Amino acid sequence: MASSPRLPPKANAKAHAIDEAKLAAQVLVNTTLSTIRELNPEDAECQSEIDRLSERLETLQARHWALTDLSARVQRYLEKLPPDAVIEAAPRFKVRLRDGESLTRAVDRIRGEIANQQRERQRVLRAELPIADRKRAARAYVNELAAKGSPRIAADHDRFELNFPSGLSFGSKPDVQALLAWLNPELFRERLCAEIDAMPKPKFALSTDAKRERLREIKAVITELEREEEGLIEKAADEGFDIARRPDASPAVILGIVVNKKARVAA
Repeated sequence: MASSPRLPPKANAKAHAIDEAKLAAQVLVNTTLSTIRELNPEDAECQSEIDRLSERLETLQARHWALTDLSARVQRYLEKLPPDAVIEAAPRFKVRLRDGESLTRAVDRIRGEIANQQRERQRVLRAELPIADRKRAARAYVNELAAKGSPRIAADHDRFELNFPSGLSFGSKPDVQALLAWLNPELFRERLCAEIDAMPKPKFALSTDAKRERLREIKAVITELEREEEGLIEKAADEGFDIARRPDASPAVILGIVVNKKARVAA
């Protein structure tokens, strides 16, 4: 069952309604199947009714599968939440239609915007590191290697010992990179930067911080679009017709909740 006592009352009622709708859809599928089986396909009128019911059955089955998947996704989402996460009701989204726009057209418009944001997210995820950032990373890498390859020297009046870190001693397989970085870090850095300059220039590049920030912005935009989409779906339900939810719609948005995973429930 998708409903849970952890949810705020309205969210729990919505989860329960999803479960109820799933069960009702299953009943309609079973009833339609039973009716089809009771009809005689050799009778022309019965065959016509069988054809009509068979077509309707496909629609009913699709709705039942969609509701079953939705209920399961909500349940999985709730099960993955930390036990000490605080679940609160999200502010209700006020639906505003454009002039002459129907609910279904509004949903299609919002879904198109969501798809655009999802494509942008994939583009940002594929963004490469800028040349300057690559060189900065290469320099830091060489510095780390040089520190790793630095030997310990022990010398007194009658002995001199050179002890390399594990993996660098001459009796074991040497760490060539660390050894080269220690011997001549500046040359190592220069050669790496030259190799980076010789690489194909990135068509689209973002620094690590810029990439993280852009992904955060896209996530926020998608969440607001999904809230608007869910508000339209709820309004359609209030007016007596059903709009199926997207298979990848956010369970949190569907339930109308926000989750604070850092908060702790008071003891």
